[in-house]
Amino acid sequence: MEVIYVRLIFLFLIVIFISGCDLSTEPLPDPGPVIIIENDTWGGGALQVEIYEKVDRRERWYAFTLAPDTESGDSLRFSARGFGYYEITFIIPKYKSGRDLWRLEAKYWLTTDPVYPPYEIYSPPLDSSDWEWTRLN
Repeated sequence: MEVIYVRLIFLFLIVIFISGCDLSTEPLPDPGPVIIIENDTWGGGALQVEIYEKVDRRERWYAFTLAPDTESGDSLRFSARGFGYYEITFIIPKYKSGRDLWRLEAKYWLTTDPVYPPYEIYSPPLDSSDWEWTRLN
């Protein structure tokens, strides 16, 4: 009976070796920066936003104020350069007001290419996520 168990274990190891299964554990991908809406008062014409980023045990905070886009008047745009480039777009429809739901679309991607200048709006990123929040006042 013990010989059967040894042969089964040996056969199992051969199958794993031949199939090329990778049994190593790899770290999970970075989920991206954490975006915090510090103050969402639209009456003053700006939003205060903070971004917290942690990559490879390095931490960095970004704090900035978003002003309305002069072209469309109904969205806010900002790009920041840190460990990578982040494009953050606030979409605030003109017909929404008071306690209606606003939509925050945050786009980001990591790059180490120093060629691109900071504070530039880029084409669609590699990864994007959507958030929604309710205006408090």
